[in-house]
Amino acid sequence: MYFFRIGQVAFSFIFAILLFAFFLPNIISTGDTARFSSTTQPLSCTTGPAANSCNVLLKDISTNVEYPSANTTMEGIAVLEQSPGTVDRTAQTTLSNDQSYLVIAGLTSGQTYNFSVTWPKINDGVGTGLNQLLRSLPLLVVIGMAVVLVLAGGRWLSAS
Repeated sequence: MYFFRIGQVAFSFIFAILLFAFFLPNIISTGDTARFSSTTQPLSCTTGPAANSCNVLLKDISTNVEYPSANTTMEGIAVLEQSPGTVDRTAQTTLSNDQSYLVIAGLTSGQTYNFSVTWPKINDGVGTGLNQLLRSLPLLVVIGMAVVLVLAGGRWLSAS
């Protein structure tokens, strides 16, 4: 009888893992939709007389409000130079540690550049703490589900 219960617990674990794998894309999609929306803005910068890079502040040009990137990496960010040339500068771009501006390298000194920048803008009402929580949501669901399964399975086995 005890081995039958172990089999039922194992089946429950497998079922929960399959169920989670089925719903994981929806969990990630819902979390991302709540966290950010992709936005494209024309942004510009001027390099210094001895500099070959410049910083571009991530902001909405119509409201002049800064909107940091929702991600800590370059994921979802595209930088296209519009003038003086037409070049994809995404590979030469890095995101600042505070996620508020981009550093674009490989430029000519003393030149004004115009870029079309696409980035995952944090939605209004979502602070940095909530953004990090929503970003961690899939991991939290996995940990929570594992804890519930282990505790419930252990109690159910010990009841026999």
